[in-house]
Amino acid sequence: MNIDLPPIALTAGLSAFFLALSIMGVIGFLMRKYGKIGTRIQKASTGERSSDVNLFRQEQLSEIDWMNSLLKRLPFVRSVHRLLLQASVPFSVNIFFILCIAAPICSYLILKELISYPWIVACCSAGVAAIPWIWVTMRKDARRTKFLQQLPDALDALARALRAGHALNSGLRILADEYGKPLGEEFKITLQEINLGMSMERALTNLMERVDLPSLRFFAVSLIIQREVGGNLAEIVETISYLVREHYKLIGRVRVLSAEGRFSAIVFILLPIAIAGAIFYLNPTYLNLLVTHPQGNIVLKVGLFLMVCGVFTMYRMIKIKV
Repeated sequence: MNIDLPPIALTAGLSAFFLALSIMGVIGFLMRKYGKIGTRIQKASTGERSSDVNLFRQEQLSEIDWMNSLLKRLPFVRSVHRLLLQASVPFSVNIFFILCIAAPICSYLILKELISYPWIVACCSAGVAAIPWIWVTMRKDARRTKFLQQLPDALDALARALRAGHALNSGLRILADEYGKPLGEEFKITLQEINLGMSMERALTNLMERVDLPSLRFFAVSLIIQREVGGNLAEIVETISYLVREHYKLIGRVRVLSAEGRFSAIVFILLPIAIAGAIFYLNPTYLNLLVTHPQGNIVLKVGLFLMVCGVFTMYRMIKIKV
């Protein structure tokens, strides 16, 4: 393959630039994270109280002031920030945007030197651009599932603490101390907000924003209403715990009943790709017409489009909201 030096130099330079930019962002985050940890350890060893926690400051979208101001002006950034918050990812919005921009650009610059079909390169680069969003969404779903698994037992523990005479804040402290991530972590943040002067209603609203879960929203709204109109809080929490546990059981039954459909969808998605890969490995010239002939390109593009439509249709069929 004859490749001129300037395209190679341009590809290498731009790839190195965006890679270095991404690495610098990650390193900067790690330095800030572990620097704060070291400062807290030093203060704890000297008996000083930590004063670097300020939950009332404005949410930072970037550690760089001018970029933070720029991101706040964009209307869609708030939704992205909420998504990252719900997924509990260890980086800010600006680093996420850097990854989303740098990954497809680097893949495009590399693939265009290896593949002579621009539309294939564009499709692959678009797929690479979707990887960070897919990863964040999967992390968010996994975190919601784990939270839902912990929630019924946590509500039972809270109800027992309330019946034993503990105040609501003390019961929430038990949940924060006794349960691991993500439930314990989220209730610990809620308690920090309350202890620093935030109202219970606002702290619970922030909790609902961080954890996009209908069962938790039901619990938080019930607490807010109970604080306004009164009632037996322990009995309310026990009832919510029963409803959440039954809801979780229903989700499990739905997953069992839809398991066959999910498996069939995976087979239908992977089967054409596996067959095409096997044919290309055994006889590469057999598929040449699909990429070299104009009509073959049309057939291939139509097939890929129909396959995407089929994947979307099967996803909608097996995705049952409970």
